[in-house]
Amino acid sequence: MNPTPSSPEGAENSPHDASPVHRPEGARRDRPVWHWMVVSSAVTAVVVTTVVVAVMSAGGGGGTATASADTRSSATPAPVRTTTRTPPPPTTTVAPPPAPAREISSRDWQKIARDPNSHLGDSIVVHGHVTQFDSGTGLTTFRANVDGTRQGRWYDYQTNTLLTGEREAVADLVQGDLFRAEVVVGQPYSYTNTMGGSTTVPTLTITTVTRTGSAD
Repeated sequence: MNPTPSSPEGAENSPHDASPVHRPEGARRDRPVWHWMVVSSAVTAVVVTTVVVAVMSAGGGGGTATASADTRSSATPAPVRTTTRTPPPPTTTVAPPPAPAREISSRDWQKIARDPNSHLGDSIVVHGHVTQFDSGTGLTTFRANVDGTRQGRWYDYQTNTLLTGEREAVADLVQGDLFRAEVVVGQPYSYTNTMGGSTTVPTLTITTVTRTGSAD
């Protein structure tokens, strides 16, 4: 009877060999499938939970913001305060009194009568003869022939002039009177004369007037 031959050196053990397999120290051991299934399920549960919490947090924040906005929009607006300003009392501008009237010569008057615009506002003393003071001129205006000095005869007053004053100041004058007046030089005035032509004359505003005689 032949003895059973020994296995060659390095040959694998028979499947029926129940002896344990020796692994090198530090070698990785394969884990069973059920272990990996459990780990995968746990990770999935954690991820799902995290996503749900994040979605709920976002939804809750939006609702809070919307509620805050609705609260602000429904709040009662603050009343508007209006301030009424009392207007200042009206002021009345009083024209300054004219400068003291100065005496002038006949030559000075001729210059003023020729170019009144160059002497606007000048206060002067004139003498004259009333040539018209009726309903045509009114109660405060009259025409007169005027000069810078007092003449001995009424017809020596040569310059046709329009004079205006307060009604009380001129109330005593009539056509034909002679007068002395303190006046302020104004702008020239043009009017239509009885011949249908245009006449331009100097104008004087009376400050004071005194009747000195009559041409009659």
